Amino acid sequence: MAEYLKVGDKVPDFTVPCVWGKEFTLSSQVRESPAAFYFYPLNYGMQCTAYSMLMNDYFEGFDAIGVQMFHVNNATVDDHRKYMGRVSTRYDHLADNEYVVADIFGMVLPSPMRNNPPLTNRGFAMVDTDMTLQYIWRAPSTINTLEFEPLIDDLYNILRARHC
Repeated sequence: MAEYLKVGDKVPDFTVPCVWGKEFTLSSQVRESPAAFYFYPLNYGMQCTAYSMLMNDYFEGFDAIGVQMFHVNNATVDDHRKYMGRVSTRYDHLADNEYVVADIFGMVLPSPMRNNPPLTNRGFAMVDTDMTLQYIWRAPSTINTLEFEPLIDDLYNILRARHC
């Protein structure tokens, strides 16, 4: 994708495999409530694992503001299942093997190692029920993270403003 999506842009529909169901289709998933996506590079990276485990503590926060959360990277469904068991995650994982979702949201980075596949960058995005991008944060590099309390506050304020 040549140009990154910006807040207010319509997000193109996509379908990818997911762990809890056979497929995830954006338009079907956001019919009743917004969907947020946490992009991360590796299932078994030390920082990714710590961050995923920490996200479990904020499940109720996302649920309370009516936002479905999904984790996304290029791992296979089987690898995600194993990883989810390790971190006891409460969120479904999307298997973005072909970087479809990461590309739509501008979350693909070239690998720092020669001849390796690209990486999924760390980031967050939220898509509203009308398929509009309401929030986007792309890390300057894969080592950057975002604090959860301000993220939940930002998403809550976006959703509250939408209903005023």
